[in-house]
Amino acid sequence: MSSRRHACRVRPALLPGGAALGVVMARGDLAGDLSDRLRVAHETINLLGWVGLTVAGTLITPWPTMLRTRVADGAERAGRTALPVLLTGLGAAVAGTLLGPPALAAPGMAGYAAGLVVTGRPWLRGKRVRIWVLAAVPNESSAFQVVGGQFDTVFREGVYDLTRGRSQSGGVQVLDLAPASGGFVELSFPQAGDYPFVTHIMSDAERGAHGVFRVR
Repeated sequence: MSSRRHACRVRPALLPGGAALGVVMARGDLAGDLSDRLRVAHETINLLGWVGLTVAGTLITPWPTMLRTRVADGAERAGRTALPVLLTGLGAAVAGTLLGPPALAAPGMAGYAAGLVVTGRPWLRGKRVRIWVLAAVPNESSAFQVVGGQFDTVFREGVYDLTRGRSQSGGVQVLDLAPASGGFVELSFPQAGDYPFVTHIMSDAERGAHGVFRVR
């Protein structure tokens, strides 16, 4: 069974949690900053749960089918492996948001990012990759960068800023995104090695919100 089918089965399971948070927020008599924490948790479930799992599942088979390209070897196996990692990261991020300051959600976000890396690992074997990025934090911008790489294609909120092989040429170091917006970048890794990636919210990076593309 493909990871896309697994994701389709998991997403309805997120409904009770999201609905419960919505009911509690509707009461309107919450003490302190509980209302804000519930709102952020609710948005995290929507963005990382519904949207994120859909994107992760789509990358496995439907997207290559639309582009008429071959599915990467091991892509479905990687998707099945990544799903529990994504769910654990999502749960930790939501729990951290509900239980304390936003900083507690950083390890969960890092775990979720690790799940996305596992999903995309089979596509790294060709060294040229497309990376989808979502600024899931509702009140902070993001500046995604792969250290040691240069983007030759940049797509943001439905518009190409830079397209490989078209009349415009050059490269971009960073994909900057407003809160809750998304897009993708494409790049070719120049050689085998480790390529760290960050969002340039360095305080979050110090808490674990960073990762590495390992090209062999």
